[in-house]
Amino acid sequence: MKPFLLVLFFTSIIMSCNSPKPKFGKEYNDRRTKYGVQILPDDWKVISITDEFVIWKNPALDKEKATFFSKTVSYEKGEWDYDEDLFYSGKKFRSFNHDIAECLSAVYYFKPKIIRSEKVKGWYFMYTGPGEEIGEGIEGVSSVDIKMNAQQADSTLRSWGLNYHYK
Repeated sequence: MKPFLLVLFFTSIIMSCNSPKPKFGKEYNDRRTKYGVQILPDDWKVISITDEFVIWKNPALDKEKATFFSKTVSYEKGEWDYDEDLFYSGKKFRSFNHDIAECLSAVYYFKPKIIRSEKVKGWYFMYTGPGEEIGEGIEGVSSVDIKMNAQQADSTLRSWGLNYHYK
């Protein structure tokens, strides 16, 4: 074997040993159910991973339809920090000459966090959608973020044709 290929081979082995492993995956679905968090489906794939978070994505994604798009799990010092479900409505809007997806984020914080000057532990729901017209020379509308409660989040998801429920 040529020296370059040998070095490349051993480097790939070392790198694969040092890459972070997903934490709080499917084996935690029973705990998710206990808190009312959506379970991690068996067929979802990891699309991004670091020492502090992992993101799973729905492999059957259809960008034209409402869908449960992704799940992000954050962990600090090996402890489960939060579990976020991201839903897309299947609609986009133009804002500052860019396409933005209408979405709903449902986050369960296992430990207290300060979010937008508010101390949060438990559920935090945020809707992102179209706002007001921007003005001359700029295409689209502004983006608006609206904090919701569980009932409003459920209602929004139902209006998109999705059947997910939060406590």
